[in-house]
Amino acid sequence: MGVETVYNPHRDEPIVVGIDGSDQAVRAAEWATVEAVSRRVELHLVYVISKDELERRYAERVLAVAEAAAMRVDGSVKVESRMVRGPLVSTLRAQTESATVLVLGSVGMGFIRRAMVGSTASALAAGAACPVVVVRGSDPDAAPPSAGPVLAGLGGHHIDDALLGSAMHEASIRSTQVLAVRAQMDLMPDLRRRRALEVEREFDEEIRGRVERWHTTFPGIRVETLVVQDTAAESLIALSANAQMIVVGSRGRGFVEGAALGSTSQSLLLSAQCPILVYREPR
Repeated sequence: MGVETVYNPHRDEPIVVGIDGSDQAVRAAEWATVEAVSRRVELHLVYVISKDELERRYAERVLAVAEAAAMRVDGSVKVESRMVRGPLVSTLRAQTESATVLVLGSVGMGFIRRAMVGSTASALAAGAACPVVVVRGSDPDAAPPSAGPVLAGLGGHHIDDALLGSAMHEASIRSTQVLAVRAQMDLMPDLRRRRALEVEREFDEEIRGRVERWHTTFPGIRVETLVVQDTAAESLIALSANAQMIVVGSRGRGFVEGAALGSTSQSLLLSAQCPILVYREPR
């Protein structure tokens, strides 16, 4: 299995949210408020600007709107709003050096438009120093789902242990269960039924062992397993219609692969019907 990746659910750095004035960014701030309160960390709302003074005044207004929305969700959250100058991706990436999670809206005017989501969100998810969440829903104008399990997309890599820990943490915040999913597309037709049963049994045994290691940290979180005969992207997109979140990794094979995010993550960022958390291996 190799050396297990360490997942630390008790980091005390703030949760950072990218703000741009869009409704989706405000919903991302609302979603992140629950995360921040549950983790007992501060919420930092960040607007990346150029040198334009007009944009600065606009940024002040939209940060105030996002902060008010966060306080309506939970008045106990500690919120800091600030403007930072610089190129969008590199400036936000720098913010992740001292963050627990970076949260982005799925659609926006200047921060992460749908046309940009593949390049901007993928670049941040692949290069950030912390996990990155893109807050999505079935409808861009609706709030993200608040019912269903947390999906853990596992690809048979050493990072799977950390992904499962992260998924169990998110499930504990939302009082729900975890559905651990593995895509299996390489079975020969004549062996499919017998081998599929073997794969399901092996995967279930693997997950039982991993859950046992996380039991002390996340007691009472139920974890179910599912092996699907489909591509990773298609299976997770279909399952996302009834889920609260998808947790995948920025390295490994099967679900998200390589130093830069591949086609699976691109598909999830564009088409998933719930928020996606891309877990980063600790540096």
